[in-house]
Amino acid sequence: MKKVSGAVTFASLFKSRRANRRMSSDSDDWETADIPDGAFQRVDVAAIEAKEKEARDRAATEALARDREAAEATAKAQEKRTLDARPVLLVNLTALDPEVHNRADKHAVSDIARASALRKKIEAAYDTYAGDAAMKAAGTVRASTRGTYVATLVSLRDDEAGSYFCACFPSA
Repeated sequence: MKKVSGAVTFASLFKSRRANRRMSSDSDDWETADIPDGAFQRVDVAAIEAKEKEARDRAATEALARDREAAEATAKAQEKRTLDARPVLLVNLTALDPEVHNRADKHAVSDIARASALRKKIEAAYDTYAGDAAMKAAGTVRASTRGTYVATLVSLRDDEAGSYFCACFPSA
């Protein structure tokens, strides 16, 4: 094939590419005469492997830390569920002693010492009050749990005006 008025022929293209790819006669290495010195650096394989090992170790340490945090969070959640399931009695102190409650404020008592003594008496005899069917039927004693007693206590104080309910916990 010949060049025709400035057109590139297949033969000329092949010849120019072939000229650019000179192979040395004694090895498979490409000639690098046209590459300036210092363009390539030796690869420090040991340094690369050390960095990769460091990255793997760091990833393993981070994974262990995440696993430990997840286990701690699971343990805390289980502990919270266990504590929230513990029993609490909501007791109408006004039904037991009408002089205790401050009728002007649903969240207050008139005689703090008297109310405290009554709470301590109930907590000391928790099982007796928890098992008293007459008090349960009258609504003086109501069973609840630690997880729900605050919301229940608020609703009882709102719903039953003139009554002062308090939470009594079993002794540990």
